[in-house]
Amino acid sequence: YEVGLLVADNIRGPWRKSAANPILTPRGEVRALGHNSVFPGPDGRDWLAFHVHDRDDIERLSIDPIEFHPDGTVSTNA
Repeated sequence: YEVGLLVADNIRGPWRKSAANPILTPRGEVRALGHNSVFPGPDGRDWLAFHVHDRDDIERLSIDPIEFHPDGTVSTNA
């Protein structure tokens, strides 16, 4: 599992895979991640919630800030 982006010139599409994919990929003790959602945090920033599976197959929730940049790129701390 990884997390990627779709992009479009119009909100109604057509959609295409972003060249920046994936924006999240497993590393360290994380063997899989995905099923994400962006939400506004109480601090005014956007946050990304997603599940992770560690090497012992324990599933947990992770949240990280996400930034949408004017050039169309996206970045996270994950």
